[in-house]
Amino acid sequence: MARMIPPVWDDRNDSRAEGIVYRKLRDETPDDWLVVHSVGLASHRDKPWAEIDFVVIGPFGVLCLEVKGGTITVVEGAWATNGKPLKESPFRQAGTAAAALHHALADRVPALRRAIVGHGIMFPQVRFKAAGSEIDEHLIYDDRDLAIPVDRYLSRVADHWAKFHGRTGDRGRPLSRSERSAVLSYVAPSFQLVPTLRARLNSVEAELIELTDNQAKILRGMWEQHRALIRGGAGTGKTLLAVEEANRFAASGMRVLLLCRSAPLARHLAERMEEAEVDVRCYRELLDVLVDDAGRRGNIPDADDQDIFDIFLPEEACAALLDGEKPDAYDVLVMDEAQDLLTESALDVLELLLRGGLEHGTWRVFLDHKQNIFSAVDRAQLDRLSAHATTQYQLFENCRNTPQINTTTCMLAAVAPDEAPANAGPDVETRFVLERREHADAAATLLERWCREGVDPAQVVVIATDEGMVDRLIRNWPGDALSVGRLDEAGTNVRVTTAAEFKGLEAVAVVVVGLGELTEVETLRQVYVACSRPRALLGVVLDEAARGDFETRAVEFARRQAAPDGQDEGRERLRTDARDAGV
Repeated sequence: MARMIPPVWDDRNDSRAEGIVYRKLRDETPDDWLVVHSVGLASHRDKPWAEIDFVVIGPFGVLCLEVKGGTITVVEGAWATNGKPLKESPFRQAGTAAAALHHALADRVPALRRAIVGHGIMFPQVRFKAAGSEIDEHLIYDDRDLAIPVDRYLSRVADHWAKFHGRTGDRGRPLSRSERSAVLSYVAPSFQLVPTLRARLNSVEAELIELTDNQAKILRGMWEQHRALIRGGAGTGKTLLAVEEANRFAASGMRVLLLCRSAPLARHLAERMEEAEVDVRCYRELLDVLVDDAGRRGNIPDADDQDIFDIFLPEEACAALLDGEKPDAYDVLVMDEAQDLLTESALDVLELLLRGGLEHGTWRVFLDHKQNIFSAVDRAQLDRLSAHATTQYQLFENCRNTPQINTTTCMLAAVAPDEAPANAGPDVETRFVLERREHADAAATLLERWCREGVDPAQVVVIATDEGMVDRLIRNWPGDALSVGRLDEAGTNVRVTTAAEFKGLEAVAVVVVGLGELTEVETLRQVYVACSRPRALLGVVLDEAARGDFETRAVEFARRQAAPDGQDEGRERLRTDARDAGV
């Protein structure tokens, strides 16, 4: 019994004649023969596509069988079956198909150059008595052959074609099992096509853009409000909405200040501005402009840079504004990543810059309330803003990250996850290394594999926990396959930065490096910021010393998620943290 492909005859097939032949080939041929039903040919000489009813692969070689059933009619050389005209005779159809298959297989299975590749024509429902110039009786099978095993017919046809290879009565060296398998793999290939990493990323990107647009529609209800405080975790669309609001106010003729703390984020926001009247600044740049324009730089003492930023620059900026040495007041203030700007001195400066001040002016403040879990938000200054807000809003859908990235970020940082309605993306990849100097090797290995799978290096950002790790990465990056440089450095195809610099920004793919023990509050804040930056693909490199913390976090997170509402201490702790954050 030959091996049949497909293994079972489908009675829904239209051709009863082919069903007869299928069963004969299945039951009346040796076990080591292979039979494939309905083989398509894309390499036919005369047709864009052709079909062979059966391909029989045996020790003798390959036979292509054309089967015709029902009533056969030939009028002046024109063939028809059951009254339906055929474009060509079965003999020509089988012959040209066999020739095309032989041509396609000759290079793939060299043994076929000395074996038989022929064809036969089968009419199992009629007795074929006609003669003609193209009719070769040696190739015909009809109802008279039904009483004998079909392998005798196939042997007869094989002997017939052997004559054309100069081997009368000799079919040459038989095809081995491996050679027959090679023929089978071409006429009936088996393969699995897995979506590429590039395609999966593109799919995730398209869906997340749609979700982000939905977030923008939700907040249209606050357009008539003067002062709005909008809370949302990482990836909930705060920056997109800040840009939209700034552009909307500017389009109505208002003078708008769009403010954040990070200089890279300010550059990114400026690129997305549609209206010229939006003044995009990072907070340090704003202070420098106010102080320098008023000629007060000489009043700043020689002090630590952090003290200059936190104390002396704001003091001189306020003094300049109070002395009347200030530009025209802004009609609208929009703050992104405002949790980084909620200090008394910063709000004092903004109070003086905004027409009507924080109490009566028009403003939009977007902040990540979850960062208060890391003591990143000054609660007194948050209350100062909340007291003047005419509306407050919370974003709860993570429209940046895939569910895998969202879960990993919240698990590592021990924060409650937002909803992540996007479809699943690639799994997060985690690597543990024994020594700090191995972070560069691990990151490079991961990136090079992603790039081989179709990821554009320009879509990848490597985020380190601190400046020292950034320097080590650039200095120790292995090989020349990928060039690395800082965030704003031209001529490199992989950007390296810190979590603090990349706050508020995002990328298609991110590798986070430099993570040690997951116990320090500052480390957890870096984890939360860095791991939430990618939209579709995340890799995390940790010290081996963090493996215990990692596994403990995973177990705790799974337990919190599985526990019934209100019945888990960990979940209650997250609620307490959220309340402390002002949620």
